[in-house]
Amino acid sequence: MSCEECKELEALQKALSRRQFLTRGGIALAALGTFGPLAVLAARGGGARLLAAPQTPIAAAPATSTAAAAAPAAAGRVLVIVQMAGGNDGLNTVVPYQQGAYYDMRPTIAIAQKDVLPLPGASVGLNPALAGLNGLYGQQQVAIVQGVGYADPILSHFRSMQIWETAQPTVNGTTGWLGRHLDTAQAGNPLEAVAIGSSVPLAMQGSRVSPPAIEAISAFDLRTDPRFPSDRAALLSALAAMYSGAPEDPATFALVRGATTDAYASAAAVQKAAGTYKPGVPYPATPLGRQLELVAQLVAGGLPTRIYYTVLGGFDDHANEHTGYAHLLQQLGDAVGAFFADLKSKGEDSRVTLMTWSEFGRRAKENGSGGTDHGTAAPLFVVGPNVKGGLFGEQPSVSNLDSDGNLKYDVDFRQVYATMLQDWLAADAEGVLGGSFPTLNLLRV
Repeated sequence: MSCEECKELEALQKALSRRQFLTRGGIALAALGTFGPLAVLAARGGGARLLAAPQTPIAAAPATSTAAAAAPAAAGRVLVIVQMAGGNDGLNTVVPYQQGAYYDMRPTIAIAQKDVLPLPGASVGLNPALAGLNGLYGQQQVAIVQGVGYADPILSHFRSMQIWETAQPTVNGTTGWLGRHLDTAQAGNPLEAVAIGSSVPLAMQGSRVSPPAIEAISAFDLRTDPRFPSDRAALLSALAAMYSGAPEDPATFALVRGATTDAYASAAAVQKAAGTYKPGVPYPATPLGRQLELVAQLVAGGLPTRIYYTVLGGFDDHANEHTGYAHLLQQLGDAVGAFFADLKSKGEDSRVTLMTWSEFGRRAKENGSGGTDHGTAAPLFVVGPNVKGGLFGEQPSVSNLDSDGNLKYDVDFRQVYATMLQDWLAADAEGVLGGSFPTLNLLRV
């Protein structure tokens, strides 16, 4: 192979293995012959789409039983991420309602003591909008990790999100913590991870792989001309023959063939997983409710996906926090409560652990607009039947702030990541995170 061919192959590998694979939840068919053997690449909506011949099917995830032990085999475990985008106000999520200084600093937006959902044996309680999570907490299925952050925090949305998504606070990382895990874990399974929505977050992007994004089951399919539905089978058959391959195929064509095979097999697996799913409980008609219902549909359908990623936005409350913040927390609590009730009705809940995160917390003192400005340490939630319920880490004191008037963190966020990677996914946490971080005793595994 000439040097020019090497460069061409390398460029093609990057195009097919990172952000172009099944992005934005759809597959489009290019006009055959336009680009010769590379006609499978189709520009649409700003990104390439891949079309594949129906070859090796993707294996289903290992079957689980409702009578299985609390800790399923590592190969069958699923991690669901819920990003609370915008910087969540931790003090109004897990409320230090027994600290008088909390009320002194928040005369208009503090959660009244009478409204707090108290946590047994603790000096903190949950925001009343989190009734859905509180019910799971009462079943010892919610771990609240308090005071999560990192040293020398950055209060810029963009930079702080980059830090949390890459798990690299001291450098401008270009790969995500989950993406680096997928670089080694995704071999043979293009659906090892799935982003729910229209794009793939940095957290899931590796140096060699980037998972698909699924916004809707109906859109995640090979798209032939809807005017001629009877032609679909013939088109697929022709494409199968066209990309069947031969030993003497050039490396570039073999690469395209492999990527297109993965693409079509992924679409077929998703459509099959959707099947005849019906939710076991009603979900709230909210963005997160719809996202988690889609995750439950794919989990129950046997999709071999181990990581799902969802986003709930709107947490940047600089003003009038008392008007919309409770609605956001209610979306979270109600959607997560419905999600686990649905999974339980199908005997799938023991396989799933859910984790929340937000790029930073908020200032301890409210501002002049009835809101809170960018701050630091905040709690996150880890939820599921295999979670050891309770409080972990120290609640930051509103009477002992740092020199900038912000809360002091207690738990490095990479400890939570290490716990999810090592203890739940049985992955090489140290290799992914680039260092050793003590895990937290959150899980019954």
